[in-house]
Amino acid sequence: MRSRYIHFFDSLSLDFKNLADVKQIGFNFDIMLVDRDEMGWFDEEYITEIYFNLLSNAFKYTPAHGMINVKVALGKDNFTHIFNEKYTLTTKNEKYDHNLEIFIEDNGMGIPKKSLAKIFHRFYQVEESNDSNIISSGIGLALVKKLVLSHKGTLSVSSEKGKGTDYIIKIPLRKEYYLENEINDKNRVIVNQDVHEDYKLLPKELNTHIDELKPVLLIVEDNLEVRLFLRQTLCKSYNIVEAVDGFDALEKNQVTQARRYTI
Repeated sequence: MRSRYIHFFDSLSLDFKNLADVKQIGFNFDIMLVDRDEMGWFDEEYITEIYFNLLSNAFKYTPAHGMINVKVALGKDNFTHIFNEKYTLTTKNEKYDHNLEIFIEDNGMGIPKKSLAKIFHRFYQVEESNDSNIISSGIGLALVKKLVLSHKGTLSVSSEKGKGTDYIIKIPLRKEYYLENEINDKNRVIVNQDVHEDYKLLPKELNTHIDELKPVLLIVEDNLEVRLFLRQTLCKSYNIVEAVDGFDALEKNQVTQARRYTI
């Protein structure tokens, strides 16, 4: 779809600004564009999921009072990695000279050198995490890999244990970069629509739509990341209602008492 970058990323970042306040994490977001109305060709759903998963990962592994920086630019090679240890996945993006480039940096726990090439494998989890409160499905980064490569892009990561991690994503933007069958009659980029079949933890599933055929599941958990993980895991089978503690649960139960709950 031909989309305006500034409005698109401003909208995506709003929820993370709120999450940053809750978790007491610094969050800087910078769109490095001169023309606020500049547009480009990309699949908004894919970019949303890439951005959602990478930023969720950054917030998951960054402690309170840490910092997350996000920068968005157009062109080629706007950003460089911070750390010496790097790993890159590419579809030969170097032939594209006009890209959407996203840089995401955190000063969280970092990734050990031996794990850097494995983090995009499905179900892989870094074994050396010292925080038992961190729960990971091992799917988010594998989905990011599939989405970026399906969009003819490049994904690279650099990290150092104990210091942090950064990601650089490059997505080609010109219409001529895509085949005729990759743009539909609504002028939307529709690259490889089968990519989601094995990766079902998508942000669009985290809505409040009620399916009358599903039972309601009340999740009571004070850890935000644990609630998110449980919601992602169970939302296919249940209508999810969340509560942070017992009092909140009782209030939610009263509001929706006419519904059937599975606890």
